[in-house]
Amino acid sequence: MRALAPTLSFLLVACTAAPPAAPEPLAARLLEELEAGRADSARELFEPVSDRTEYREKIYPVLYGAARTHYADGDAARAAALLRFLHESYPEASSAREALVYALFLERAALEAPDPTRTAELGALLDELRREADAAPVWLDLIEAQQALDRGDPAHARTAYARFLADWERRPGDARLTVYVDDIGRELDGRGGEDGGR
Repeated sequence: MRALAPTLSFLLVACTAAPPAAPEPLAARLLEELEAGRADSARELFEPVSDRTEYREKIYPVLYGAARTHYADGDAARAAALLRFLHESYPEASSAREALVYALFLERAALEAPDPTRTAELGALLDELRREADAAPVWLDLIEAQQALDRGDPAHARTAYARFLADWERRPGDARLTVYVDDIGRELDGRGGEDGGR
């Protein structure tokens, strides 16, 4: 009987452990944790339900919707925090991946100098999108141009920027990205002598 005691104790604890919250309250709690910068806590909350469709389908739109609101409000950092969690938890969700790329780009645009960690993260995401997309969004070329400038490769930046302009033709799009089209063009003009100009 003594040999059964540890097993019985474990079963009693497992049976009395609180079940996960219902999907909607859990989604709200995850949002609260992520907004407070507690990504590790959010991961712990999500892990027990990470393979349950009824939870995944209710949580995703709550977090993605909040990220879109932050992005629309110009708060790229808060959007990126939510989108980073979604990209990690829903690796098949290309919309979260693409939105994270744009949020990270806007974060970069707000900095005076590139951040190596963000540059590496953004580069990996760009590679993922290009591998998976049948027709990559035109904005990826603009972001690739900025990435190349950050790496000190104006020749590559010029090629990506020209490819972007050829496809873009000033079509209506994301106004928050459009403002950087001329900024990157001016930066390339300022570096004209570094790679032979154009």
